[in-house]
Amino acid sequence: MWLYTTAIVIGIVALTWSADRFVEGASGVALKFNISPLVIGMTIVAIGTSAPEVLVSVMAVTTGAPDLAVGNAVGSNIANIALALGISACIVTIPLARRVKTHALPALVAITILGTAIAWDGLLNWVDGVIILIAGGVATWLASAGHDAEEVPEGADKLSLGRSLLWLGLGLTTLLASARLLVWGASEMAIGFGVPEVVVGLTVVAIGTSLPEVAASVAGALKGQPQIAIGNVIGSNIFNIGGVFAVAGLLAEVRIAELTLQRDFMTMLGLTLLVLALAWIGRGQIGKLIGASLIAIYAGYLGLLTWTSL
Repeated sequence: MWLYTTAIVIGIVALTWSADRFVEGASGVALKFNISPLVIGMTIVAIGTSAPEVLVSVMAVTTGAPDLAVGNAVGSNIANIALALGISACIVTIPLARRVKTHALPALVAITILGTAIAWDGLLNWVDGVIILIAGGVATWLASAGHDAEEVPEGADKLSLGRSLLWLGLGLTTLLASARLLVWGASEMAIGFGVPEVVVGLTVVAIGTSLPEVAASVAGALKGQPQIAIGNVIGSNIFNIGGVFAVAGLLAEVRIAELTLQRDFMTMLGLTLLVLALAWIGRGQIGKLIGASLIAIYAGYLGLLTWTSL
């Protein structure tokens, strides 16, 4: 048991350190190239933190479990909104710029609706994969276009381009590795205490695959860069549908269970529409109350997952 405890402790420490370095490096790159942190969040940070979902997708398809690839992407999108955005909003109020409300969030909603509609017949094939891949590219372009550069965290302006790129690469690599170590330790410890494997898979592992996004978003919030947090969530979710769905459909014919469509896809779509509605109905920001509500929704979703899987 001590081995699993050590893995959890090391994983948490490394995850915290690497997320901080990763965001610092991303902020430094944004400053050097006069790019908005929001755009950095929607591109470099989002694609980097979504690497686990891509790897899981490819491995799942090549090992004869393509439905796992789609399920993992959907679960990640749910966690990104409810956890990454929710926790970040509890730390610092996240302002939503006008172009986030008029371009980025609508692009995310559009690709989410398209992905859900294409999957609704329970089958994902190569034609669907091509359509989603193209749509994902268009959505990313629409979401990231036209954002002006903003202030970056204190200290980021002192980093050279080389040091920024070093922290970006080293931070991402360590972030992914530490998330994997933490999930392994927590899973093995839970099983050792007699927790059913299905519950472990639906909770610890489900949250674990989204740890890079959660850690990067929270680190952005802590460093005074909420735009990296919201950008990461939007970009990652677009990439998970436009990239992970596409990979699964292009490599194999994927059959999607009716329960997955009704429970998981609807939860993903509902949360996405909720964020868009809040952006327009509220004061153009996501505060602590909304953040706490998103976390509560995720807790309820995990309860539903466990109940419907036992």
